[in-house]
Amino acid sequence: MGKGQQLKSAVKQWASRTRKVRQTAVAKGSKSIGFKIASGYAVLAVLVLVTGGVSLYQMNGMQKNTGDIINQSIPALDKIHNVNYLTDHVMSISMQHILSTDSAEKSTLAEERAKFIREVSDTLKEYKLTLRGEQELGQLQSLVGKWGEFLTVNNQAILLSSSNDEELALEVSHKGVEAFNSMQIDLGALVAHTQDEAASEGKVSEKIFRTSLTLSIATVLIVLVVIGMINMVIRKTMINPLKKVTVHLQRISGGDLTAEDTLIGNMDEIGQLAKTVNETNRTLLEMVNRIRNVSEVISEQGDELMHTISDTKEGSSQIALTMEELAKASGSQAEAAVDASKAVEELNAIIENFAGRGTDLSLHSEQVRQKGEKGKALMESSVAQMNQIADAVSQSMDTVEELNRKNEGIFRLVGSIRSISEQTHLLAINAAIEAARAGDSGRGFAVVAQEVRKLSEDVQRTVAEITGITQGIQHDSRAMVEQLRGGVAKTEEGSRQIVETGEALADINGSVGVMALTVEGMAKDLEQMTGASETMNEFSQHISALAQQSAAGVEETSASAHEQLSATTEVANGIEHLKLLLTELKESVTRFQV
Repeated sequence: MGKGQQLKSAVKQWASRTRKVRQTAVAKGSKSIGFKIASGYAVLAVLVLVTGGVSLYQMNGMQKNTGDIINQSIPALDKIHNVNYLTDHVMSISMQHILSTDSAEKSTLAEERAKFIREVSDTLKEYKLTLRGEQELGQLQSLVGKWGEFLTVNNQAILLSSSNDEELALEVSHKGVEAFNSMQIDLGALVAHTQDEAASEGKVSEKIFRTSLTLSIATVLIVLVVIGMINMVIRKTMINPLKKVTVHLQRISGGDLTAEDTLIGNMDEIGQLAKTVNETNRTLLEMVNRIRNVSEVISEQGDELMHTISDTKEGSSQIALTMEELAKASGSQAEAAVDASKAVEELNAIIENFAGRGTDLSLHSEQVRQKGEKGKALMESSVAQMNQIADAVSQSMDTVEELNRKNEGIFRLVGSIRSISEQTHLLAINAAIEAARAGDSGRGFAVVAQEVRKLSEDVQRTVAEITGITQGIQHDSRAMVEQLRGGVAKTEEGSRQIVETGEALADINGSVGVMALTVEGMAKDLEQMTGASETMNEFSQHISALAQQSAAGVEETSASAHEQLSATTEVANGIEHLKLLLTELKESVTRFQV
């Protein structure tokens, strides 16, 4: 055990020294390799920033010149060309107007000419806003003046053409050609001046581009030179010392701990790394020697412990087998008790279900009996109401028959009135004939006869209407009598069926009462069975609980035995594994040269 403590303390000391060396290297890193690399990158960054700033300035100038060309020169040229096109069109339309003989066509051409003149005026105003020099403004004013002279002459020619004086209009128009040609010269001068400005700005942009290209090439060359110098410094101060340290580490990894220390003149991180490798080599040498001594002691103690564990393992195996057999028996007993308890619980549930259903059936039977009594009472009430309806219908039928008889008397009376009115009508006609024979002396009698005839005609019309009404009443009365007779027959049949239904309900109520008594008896028997089954269920559950407790105790004891056996086996396996590790450790240590 003393050797094990020495091994642990040696490992801790080596780790502590390694941590201190790493901290020292990190503390000095900012003044050595890191400072050198940072300085090199700082120089590169300054060069890039300066070059980028100059390039951005040059590109800004190029962009400004290009923007002037795009935003001013090109739009100005477009407007000048547009003015040239519009003035040519005005000239062409004016000639068409002069040469045309159709007044409608002249009117259309005049409107089109006025439209193009307005466009010329608007375009000249827009072009004036783009001008920057006095020379351009002077040329534009000259152009506007010549355009005004041309319009004055051209307007006179158009007026003469509108007056159908084409020859004079042509002569006047030819006078305006000189002003038009002079105006074209000014337009050409403006175009040439604008093109010259655009070309000048393009040359400036080209010069800026060449300057930027030269500066970029020079910067790239300088950066390449600086990178070469940084590469030389890195190779001298970093790569070569790292190669020496790498060779030393390769010898250590190959098991050669007898190598001499690597000496580095630099005091930067690489120097600290070389120092750490040297100390690691010495520490590994000490550890290998100690591991060899400790592994021999552990191997001897492991053999003795392995013999003791083998004896303990055999005893634990016997105990585990005995407890397994006892656990199986207890488990079977517990399962049987649980099955019995479940069977009693199922029987109890079935009995309780039947008891509940018997109670429900008894309640439903009582409800059916009560509803049957209520239905019987309703049937008796319906029979009484049907009888009352039959009596009322019979009385209505008698009333209607009496009404029919009275209607027949009215019909006969109307027939007598119709016969009297016909005779009166004949007498009135005869009286009128006699009055006509009497002449003037019978004129008054004729008037009376005429009124009597009209009265008899009115009576006949009224009698005819009354006859139609009485005939309709008689027809409806007969139909109503037939319907009432049918209703009486159906009412009697309904009363008979209701009586039969009431008798059937009475029989059903009797059967339901008997069934309710039977169900009550069954419910009482089921309640007694429920009490007995509950007692059996409690007893079965008690037995099941005891069996489960016994099985659980046996299982715990068996599990403890198995755990002890497993722990013993694991200890034995651990010792075997430890012996293997010791063997491997010895083999791995033997490859180091000490």
